Amino acid sequence: MTPEHNQTMKLTVAYHQNGFSLVEMMIAMLIGLFLMGGVISVYMSSAQSSRINEELRNLQENGRFALNSIKNSIQMAGYIDSYDPSALVNPFPAASNSSLTARFEAPADCTGTTTAGLAPPDTGVAENTLSVNAAGELICTGNAGGAGAPITIIEGVEQMRILYGLDDDGDGDTDRYLTAAAVNATGLPNVWRDNINSIRIGLLLRSDRDLKPANENKNYQLLDIQVAKNDRKLYKTFSTTILIRNRMS
Repeated sequence: MTPEHNQTMKLTVAYHQNGFSLVEMMIAMLIGLFLMGGVISVYMSSAQSSRINEELRNLQENGRFALNSIKNSIQMAGYIDSYDPSALVNPFPAASNSSLTARFEAPADCTGTTTAGLAPPDTGVAENTLSVNAAGELICTGNAGGAGAPITIIEGVEQMRILYGLDDDGDGDTDRYLTAAAVNATGLPNVWRDNINSIRIGLLLRSDRDLKPANENKNYQLLDIQVAKNDRKLYKTFSTTILIRNRMS
């Protein structure tokens, strides 16, 4: 084989060992970008799902805790032991569709303030008022004029709704659930003492963060009403029915 032929073979081999062309590199880069975009999209979706699930767990825990706290307070309404029953004629001295005061014999109110120093006939009687303040906190306020500041039960409460179970015929069973105004309109004597034997509580809780991709028009059923929301927050409703064990006769 001649030297010229060997040189030709070397040049031929060198030519076939060249790198990718510009077009091939651009195609490879484009494919890489598509793959990277897919990975990023999956990661973002997974992170968003994780945040939503975490917030839903928080809402669930707050809802259960709030309902349990409300139940413990309301179930005490009308309780008396050594106290003069005449001072507890009304176990619910203040009632509306968004707040409720439960009255019962106790050494202290929900703020921890003693009831011993109250003027008669309120000595030894606690009045705990459950409501939602302007900051969206479910709070419990103690006796009027008491020294204790309201305590926060949970945060992130959009709305609270309260209905009252009325026993029309005195057989001990709830016949219908009414608003506070409708209860007053029944005209029954001592209706709050003798005819209210259960209370239905509804809470609409909201997330702290905006987690939805866009504003969403949605209605949430809160007991007997619907609450319309149009934002990016998560919402969840909770409800419970509480029997008044100490209803006075």
